[in-house]
Amino acid sequence: MTVLQVNLHHNRAASGALSVAMRNCDVTLTQEPWTYKEEIKVLKEVGGELIYSRSIQYPRICILVKKGFQILTLMHHSSMDLTAVKIKTSSGGGPRDIILGSAYLPYDEMEPPPPGEVERLVTVCRVDGNHLIVGYDATRLTPPGEVRTLTTEVSPCLINRNPQRTDWQSLQ
Repeated sequence: MTVLQVNLHHNRAASGALSVAMRNCDVTLTQEPWTYKEEIKVLKEVGGELIYSRSIQYPRICILVKKGFQILTLMHHSSMDLTAVKIKTSSGGGPRDIILGSAYLPYDEMEPPPPGEVERLVTVCRVDGNHLIVGYDATRLTPPGEVRTLTTEVSPCLINRNPQRTDWQSLQ
């Protein structure tokens, strides 16, 4: 399964480019998608399941999962700044459930990051023993070159990182 995390900054052209990039990707964890008339546009044209809280007037995050995956939308963990989905994957050891989250961390809240809704998702996954991947854009939270731990109670692997320098094999 190939997962892409991107912040589109509400840009129509960037959304179009992402639609092209989705040809080689299974899932996108998207922050600030392009919306028009309170609906996320362009990404849904890729096909598959577009997941976000439809009760929010202007959604700031979404997850797009291509067809062919068994998914369960976790609406009780979805809000304006968080969307989560459980996806069944096949790995060397057989089927595995993974929780994927897309989070927007605008740092416009009174409490320090991460927001309570992200902390609750992390806690639930830790208690239930679920694997969790959260894609988020935290450029406002962390100065360039600084590494910041999302939460110390979960895993030292949940950090801002350069994807090209991450040894993904060691994390399996």
